[in-house]
Amino acid sequence: MRAVIFDLDGTLIESPTDIKGMKKSLIDYAVKLGLERENLSTEQTTVDIVKAIYNYLVQNGFSKSFIETSLRRLNETMDKFEIENVDSVKAVEGARETLREIKSLGLKTGILTRSCRAYCEKALEITGMRELVDAIEPRRNLLTAKPNPASLLNLCSRMKVKPNEVVFFGDHTLDLECASRAGVPFVGISDKPERRRALRKGGCKLILRKISDVIQVIKRGLREPLEPPTSSL
Repeated sequence: MRAVIFDLDGTLIESPTDIKGMKKSLIDYAVKLGLERENLSTEQTTVDIVKAIYNYLVQNGFSKSFIETSLRRLNETMDKFEIENVDSVKAVEGARETLREIKSLGLKTGILTRSCRAYCEKALEITGMRELVDAIEPRRNLLTAKPNPASLLNLCSRMKVKPNEVVFFGDHTLDLECASRAGVPFVGISDKPERRRALRKGGCKLILRKISDVIQVIKRGLREPLEPPTSSL
């Protein structure tokens, strides 16, 4: 093992983003494009909402430039919701200490997030973790962001490590899916019963309850290789 990668929201920080409000705005825009409102719900992930919009535009013959403009507007909407409350972000208990200990072990640290770069950078600065992170892979493009494995593989490349030389920690099935598709070892972190059930159902074999438990997993990984997940998602 040469590097450790973390999801951001829900894993290292307590997100202040109004996710439900964000989803509602994405759905409102989708309806303006012609989608039926009843086919979309704030219970869906933003990934599913964006995918539904993209598929609708492609299937209905909208031009490439129109699709690109629509995706850019969706991205800008997400940026707005992420940035507006970032000043109230808080670190998950034990997150800073865990990152410091990882660095003391001589390992690189990276962040893989579906949030925009400005939000990620500001959140890490506010919580005192920016100097402990070597590389960030934010949401650059709605189609290539996590769970698309391209995002995780790009982060590995920028950190100059191979997929089997890292371990990815996250709290969502999107993290698990991304790791599985990229061939990267994955460990879940959540104390929320619904998240733990979803990860377990998705094929996650190891789910931690708190960030401080990460160190023991890493030390074990330094002695013996961790296997990539075989996701059932």
